[in-house]
Amino acid sequence: MRRRRCARSSSLRSSARSTRASATACCRSAERPTGGATSRGSCALSPTSRTTHIRGTPAPPHCAGARTRWTARLEDAIPPSRELDTYLVRLQPDLVLATGTIRYVSPEVDVLKSARRLGIPTGIFVTSWDNLTNKGSLKFTPDRVFVWNDVQARDAVELHGIPADRVRATGAHVFDEWFERRPSRSRDEFLAELGLEPEEPYVVYLCSSRNIVRPSEVEFVESWIRALRSSEDERLRRIGVVVRPHPNADEQWRGVDLGFENARVWPRQGIHPVAAQARADFVDTLAHSAAVVGINTTAMIEAAILGKSVLTILVPKFKQETTLHFHYLLAENGGFLHVGADLAEHTQQLAALLDEDDAGAARRRGFVESFVRPGGLDRSAAPLGAAAIEELGDVHADTRRRPSALLLRPQLASAALLARLHRRAQLRREARAARNVRR
Repeated sequence: MRRRRCARSSSLRSSARSTRASATACCRSAERPTGGATSRGSCALSPTSRTTHIRGTPAPPHCAGARTRWTARLEDAIPPSRELDTYLVRLQPDLVLATGTIRYVSPEVDVLKSARRLGIPTGIFVTSWDNLTNKGSLKFTPDRVFVWNDVQARDAVELHGIPADRVRATGAHVFDEWFERRPSRSRDEFLAELGLEPEEPYVVYLCSSRNIVRPSEVEFVESWIRALRSSEDERLRRIGVVVRPHPNADEQWRGVDLGFENARVWPRQGIHPVAAQARADFVDTLAHSAAVVGINTTAMIEAAILGKSVLTILVPKFKQETTLHFHYLLAENGGFLHVGADLAEHTQQLAALLDEDDAGAARRRGFVESFVRPGGLDRSAAPLGAAAIEELGDVHADTRRRPSALLLRPQLASAALLARLHRRAQLRREARAARNVRR
């Protein structure tokens, strides 16, 4: 009888994965509104009300929260894995931490659920600036959620239903090393390696991921360079250009010849700044530049940490304004971005920034301190995160589950049975087809 219960629980967990993925997708659609661009005249994301206004498609403020709660109830109804229970009992950890629960179907959630059943404290680290707004639902309420700053703390509470007393802002430890990094080459050495003219300043264009710039960014970048070369400002007509492909969308740049003097695509293949040389190349590219341009990418924050003026252009087909995290970078929300409504306004802004950007420098410092290092610019985030982990080890784990979760078990059991029957029928059809081919 016990063997049958274990088998049913395993089947229930397996078949629930597809339902779990669908629920997370629904939640993600609520968190990332779609539609036209937001009017520039008003702040699209109020830091207090957290209400998004997209032209023509107002987003109901209750939508994301309701779907998140439904997803959480569904997740709670899926039984923990007895195999994972056995593994954790054998391992005897003091606590369990996860980072990837925002994925559509995350196996880390199952580990957290087993830890909760065994009374082991649990925590989730938010690893990027957009994880809570457009990557999906957390799908689990741990004893602690570690976020970067107060903005993400509100996101965790309002978008994911995490109790406020379980959220800790520890800063973005992933950026700690950029505060200490210095260029590995001189400016002349770097420009000679790229083949750019050393007597001219250069601007870096940071490409965005394919999720942001569908279907391709190449045509826009070419039109951006044409706008520079046709500018009334002679400096922009001569300025150097370095286009840095995004690591997740570098295939679109293979074989591309920009066809402009003093302009390079470098590195040719998009490279994550992980290995030592890749990190040095990334820092050198930004540190020696006069300014940085992009649509919507994490590297904009890294450029701000390195003290660079950062500009963007509102491109209707990319709709970067329809992502919640983009608004964190806007000046009206305490951000540092210089936003151009079109290429004409953008080139005027860039020409002005080549002279000086004192106001922008003050905004960058304020943003970096509040968003990246809320504990203070001179305090690394990693030690604060480590202290928060130590504190979690002393927490009495909350082993409670939502009572309503058990009511969903019969429906999930029925879905599990139907899924198994469907899969068996599919396998039989495939087997018959294979036999017919052999004949």
